[in-house]
Amino acid sequence: MLPVYVAYLPFYWWTVSRSEDDLQANRIFYATHFQLALSLLAFIAFPVRMPRELFFGPELYGWADAFWRAFDAPNNCLPSLHVSNCLTMIEFNWRRRYRLAHSAIAVAIIVSTVLVKQHYVVDIVAAVGVYLLSRVFLGRIYRPEPL
Repeated sequence: MLPVYVAYLPFYWWTVSRSEDDLQANRIFYATHFQLALSLLAFIAFPVRMPRELFFGPELYGWADAFWRAFDAPNNCLPSLHVSNCLTMIEFNWRRRYRLAHSAIAVAIIVSTVLVKQHYVVDIVAAVGVYLLSRVFLGRIYRPEPL
């Protein structure tokens, strides 16, 4: 499941690169960065750490475990940015071809956050709340008329 969890990064860039126009790319940018700002406040107020070492260690993954721990330590778990961003990507990919495939990828990434012991289920629930707040935020920001 680790490759699925890491697939979040190319999936994000794939979604942004396929934006229909600059307005849509900006909306994805604003939504994900608003989610980051909300999550940062939660990370500071509620520092949650997943004790990943209780489940598996370097003997299982070798060099990949060392890289993964250096790249994405199991800190700042509440809420999951992977989940809130994947929900945003489902929304933006829903009007495109292969929407079910894109949704399946996003759901697999969401499930992987728990299976790779990076997040608790409550982190997913909190991320849904962050996603919903970002929807409200996007509905209230200024949207310039296209030229």
